[in-house]
Order: sequence, then C-alpha cells, then structure tokens
Amino acid sequence: MNVNGNTNFLGEVQAKRIAQNVLNLPTLPTVVAKMMQIMDDSRTTVAELSQLISSDQVLSAKLLRLANSAYYGIPRKVSTLDLAIIMLGFENLKTLALGLSVIDRFSDNWNDAFDYTEFWEHAFGCAVASSMVARDICPDNKSEAFVAGLLHDVGKLILSQFAKRHFAAVIKNVSAYDTDFYSVEKAILGVTHADIAAWFAEKWQFPEKLISALQYHHTPAALTKDNELAACVHFGDYLVRRAGVGFCAGKNMPEFDNSVFADKQLMRNELGEINFLMYDEQLHLELEEADTFLNIIARGINHAID
Repeated sequence: MNVNGNTNFLGEVQAKRIAQNVLNLPTLPTVVAKMMQIMDDSRTTVAELSQLISSDQVLSAKLLRLANSAYYGIPRKVSTLDLAIIMLGFENLKTLALGLSVIDRFSDNWNDAFDYTEFWEHAFGCAVASSMVARDICPDNKSEAFVAGLLHDVGKLILSQFAKRHFAAVIKNVSAYDTDFYSVEKAILGVTHADIAAWFAEKWQFPEKLISALQYHHTPAALTKDNELAACVHFGDYLVRRAGVGFCAGKNMPEFDNSVFADKQLMRNELGEINFLMYDEQLHLELEEADTFLNIIARGINHAID
C-alpha cells in the first residue's frame, strides 16, 4: 500500500505522541494495583485479599458474579469473597481483576469509529478461545490466556481515542483495499495496535509474559522462547474470526502462522493437521457457558453510553 503523500500517514513523530499519550494514561486502579502487589507475596492470606477487594464494591460484585458463572462450573453457590478467592484461585483472580479494570477504563469515552459492543464481543470470544487452546498448549496458563485474549485488541481502543482521524483512515482503507487491519496499520500508522497494547500493558505493570502475548499475538513466531501464550491468542483470534464473533475491521481472515504450532500438542486429524472443525465446535459450546462475562461487559458499555 502506497502511503507517500498521504496526510493520514502517522509517521514517527505522531507515533511517539501516541506513545506518550499511552504513558500519560491513568495508572492501574489502586485496589487492583495493591492486589497485584500482595498476590506476589506468598504470605498473603485469603482474608487479607478479601478485605482489600471488599473496599471496591463494584469490583467485588463483578468477581462474585463471575465466580458463580457456568464458565467456572463451581458446584455450589459462591456467596462470599473469601469463598470466591478460594474457588477461583489467586491467578484467576489476578487476571480477571486486570481484565475488568481495562474494560472499565475504556467504557466511558466512545466515538463512532466502530461498534464497541461488537468489539468487546470479539474480545470476549477471543478470551474464551485462547483459554480453550491453552488447555492443550500450556494448561498452567489458562487464566493468563483468557485475559490476554480479552485485551489483545486494546490498542485499537487507544488508537480510536488518541488518533481518531488516523484510526478512521485505517478502517476506511481496510475496506477499500479488502485487506487485513494489521497490514493497513503498519502502512498508514507506522505502528500497530499490538505495539500500543504492549506500551499500555507496560504502563499498567502487567506481567512480562502477558505484555509479550499482547505485542506478538499476530506474530508469535517472532518470540524465540516462551511463545505459548502469544500462540494461544494467535490461535484464539483466528478461531473467533472463523466463527464471525463480534467486530473485526476487514473481511479478510488474519494470517495464521501454522509453523509456531508444529511442536504444540493440539487436536489434529489423521493427516496430522490441526483439526479446526473440532476447535470450532468446542468454541461454540464454551461460548454458550460463558455468557456471564459478556453480560458484565455489555452492562459496562450500556452504562457508559447512557
């Protein structure tokens, strides 16, 4: 794509300006930041964590709703934060709190660049799909895969708020050239939503492997080691696009890098190829069980719009 003379080309100066805007974003909410800190201390007790979370009534209510959702399949009603923490575990709680905080941060500054409800539907679908794939690739990282999938496109939200004209130009050119969003970003902006998501994650002091998953979810093979989480999001995003879940600018499917999965334990057919149809069926079933997440997201968006 030729961008010479194109006034919509962002260029290095504007790209740095966006980076600075990201760095100037508010920091991680106080309660969640404190959660991240004390969860890394092996001496932290359930009671201490529960007391901290209770100071944020909105976060407490959301975490309780999620603990009682069909997605987690907890066999008894979870009526207290203490029990929710025990049943979900520290890692699930940490990633859920991060994801909910980002949704809240970007649910109050809408514009008409795209449909935000459909955007979060896609993000939610990718979260479920990434976690599903993680069960095969890296079962110990299912909760991290969920939040990485949920936030994989947060860079698009940031662009839509801090570079509105350029972001609109990307969407326009995606349709005009019938190509994928990622390629048009690189041509017009000089940076991608994956780069911006990583800047944001660094600002909010996300775990390093989560930052890498956001930055490399389109190019997991670029990670020479510890690429499992990025691979899960790469695969999850592809599955959700196959299923047509939510908003994704561009009609073309994202490029799927099969090479990064050569040594991964996945469902395969008799020819040894990844069995996408089986993953499609499994995703459909899991999305039906995970509707509580989408309801929480939808409520936040509707409240912001109202």
